[in-house]
Amino acid sequence: MGGHPRTAFLHDPPRRGAHDPLYQSGSQDILLLLMDAGVISTFLLDFGPVNLAAVIRFCYFMREKMVDPRLASRPLVYYCDADTAFATNTAFLLGAYLVLVEKWTPEQAAEPFDAIQPSPFRMFRDATYVPSTYDLCLVDCFRGLQRAVEAGWLDYERFDVEQYEMLDDPETADVHVVCPKFVAFR
Repeated sequence: MGGHPRTAFLHDPPRRGAHDPLYQSGSQDILLLLMDAGVISTFLLDFGPVNLAAVIRFCYFMREKMVDPRLASRPLVYYCDADTAFATNTAFLLGAYLVLVEKWTPEQAAEPFDAIQPSPFRMFRDATYVPSTYDLCLVDCFRGLQRAVEAGWLDYERFDVEQYEMLDDPETADVHVVCPKFVAFR
């Protein structure tokens, strides 16, 4: 991504035509990847960021696409609905991939999204109905991921998605291990 010749950050829907910059590079086809609305689960007024299971699944998905030799000459375009919640979660997933897999700094991962003006992104907030007193932007979330990696709390290659989802399920536990010595219940 970023300096990767097969990727682009777009705010407008991709077009198929001579004026589309993705096609001016000589490529005949693009690989269009769509945001899955099913990864966003809200509680009250929050809208994300998506949970770690969705992040890890997305990292595996993107890594698979980035290393697939059949796709080596095709630009990858990740597109989502214009809704700001979808746009923000899409940017979060893409940035999380950059931090966790490509080892970019949080600031490097946020830079392509900060350049999109006017910004289609919203601040993440707590899951209540009252006015939010502490909002988080994309780079805050990327810094949290990087800190978890540095502390040894998160390794995307060893993360147990099935266990995470079992513990996340209200019918089995409804609990999250925030760090090794702190467990949160809903």
